[in-house]
Amino acid sequence: MTGNLIIPRCEVYWGSDNLMLYQLPGSQEGQPLVFNVSVDLQDTGNSPTGSFNWNPTGPAMAVYEKFVGDSNKMKEQIVVRFFYANGKSIAFKFVWSGQELNYGVDMGVTVKLRSELDGVVNAGLRSYAQAYDKPADAQSAISKLEKQFGVESYGLVKYTTQANEDLKKAKVENAYASDIVFSSALSNLIKANGNIPFASNIDQAAIVLFTPYTWEKEPQVLNAVNAPAQQSPNPAQRYGYLLGPGIIDTISRSTEWQPPQQTNVNTPVSSPIPKSKKEEGNQNPEVTPEKNAEDTSKKKTSAPANTSNGRSSPTIRMTDNEDGPKKQELLNREKQSKLSADLFLCPVLTGIKPHDIVFVPSLSGQFIEDWVVESVSYEYDNGAAYVNLQATRPYGLGNAMQEKVAKEFQTFAQSQGLVGSNATLDAWTAYAWPNSLR
Repeated sequence: MTGNLIIPRCEVYWGSDNLMLYQLPGSQEGQPLVFNVSVDLQDTGNSPTGSFNWNPTGPAMAVYEKFVGDSNKMKEQIVVRFFYANGKSIAFKFVWSGQELNYGVDMGVTVKLRSELDGVVNAGLRSYAQAYDKPADAQSAISKLEKQFGVESYGLVKYTTQANEDLKKAKVENAYASDIVFSSALSNLIKANGNIPFASNIDQAAIVLFTPYTWEKEPQVLNAVNAPAQQSPNPAQRYGYLLGPGIIDTISRSTEWQPPQQTNVNTPVSSPIPKSKKEEGNQNPEVTPEKNAEDTSKKKTSAPANTSNGRSSPTIRMTDNEDGPKKQELLNREKQSKLSADLFLCPVLTGIKPHDIVFVPSLSGQFIEDWVVESVSYEYDNGAAYVNLQATRPYGLGNAMQEKVAKEFQTFAQSQGLVGSNATLDAWTAYAWPNSLR
């Protein structure tokens, strides 16, 4: 009886050079130049980041010094791919963004990676203004925003089905801001309608606009077992994953009530806040470097990637936007409970990303909880691969955010012997490690 050795794989390409199978001078075989590879994705607030350690031996360091000493080589894409042979895959596109060198007893070189998105959406502070005699739909305002910041040729902004419908309905009367970058301007505009900007570098740099999961009228969650092999997941598509024995290393869930006036997310207002008479009389208050640093440290960026500074002062006025406050409230509720999980990167989990849905069934199979993935970290070292994720949901135990979708996955789990009286560990193994790979 024969079979394949099913192990997770990781490829790192710097341009056309395979860093996991690089032939050093005088060597007859390709050797790995890098190890301890990691990638981090956030649902909003930050763009993707990554890192890996470079082999600190002399011949390997000569290659690294050659790469970073060539200005053209430094500009080439660095592609990190996690996959299973003949199975699922996810690839991330980065550029070199820095290094950390350690000398002495513990020699080490850490190469830092950032998405190309950062150089596009966070460069070039500008002031912009949009004003309409007849309110324009938010999508038109976004298109104009891309032209005002000179990024229209990149095709950066992608829409989910629900976000596409909502932003056609909402109308913009005017939008102004000074000293702002594109990512912040876009984020302020779409968050006024209660949407979420997801900065993705899966296969290509993009900002995908999502709505709160509980807001979606016809939620489309694709069962991860049906995702195409050898292809990265669609960043604008939600995928569903079941968590259970054989997949979970550790998992924890927590809920802590927050006072009603305390928000769990950064949601800018959709219209200007009226100024007091005292504030109106002082339109240009003195801003010292110490005061600016203090103010900046107290607030999070609302951009999908880190902004260059905190000087933006957006003013947005919208009409036909009655759904905006409702969606902002739903998004806040979706952040009430927290889930943290360390998982084995088994074939079925390969490709999981922010805004996907993880389902945690009860042992009895009587109910199933749905959680929205907030952040994901992939790690690969010494042939082992892991994924760490954070997810959120509203208060409650056993209640589903989207009842129809949860029921579909519960029925699937029962049919596969994952929950209920007929549940077995072998069934979970078959779910996590499909027979098609053996």
